[in-house]
Amino acid sequence: MQGLDYKFPSGLAWILATIGLRVEVLAHRVGARLETWEPDGLGTAHGFYLRLPSGRVVLLQELEHAVSDHGVAGPDVYVDGAEAATEGFERLLAEVSGALGLDIRAISWRPLDVQAWSDGAAQTIAHRQDAGPANPSA
Repeated sequence: MQGLDYKFPSGLAWILATIGLRVEVLAHRVGARLETWEPDGLGTAHGFYLRLPSGRVVLLQELEHAVSDHGVAGPDVYVDGAEAATEGFERLLAEVSGALGLDIRAISWRPLDVQAWSDGAAQTIAHRQDAGPANPSA
């Protein structure tokens, strides 16, 4: 999957895990083109979107300042918030790990409470739906 034009269907990117390998190593491993962009207020990011065998799409994003200033070893993996709410953490992590050819030991961060992780995604999506559009038309 090339380019940065993809948007998660729910409109919510939800962090799944952090991988302890640099993003350029992972991009090379799966034949993805490494992209560079500037997320609002976060500095320079490098990463790529990856379509998984199930058809799901994930974003791998590595922030330069996180690596240089905080010792983060690799990218955060984001999934669609709706999938985080319904598909289950372990299933999503297994699919991402398999697609990237990773051993579970390559995961440097994951939520401690996966039920709270899933519930948080569901609550965030519900709150966004209740709030309605950010700029309603007059």
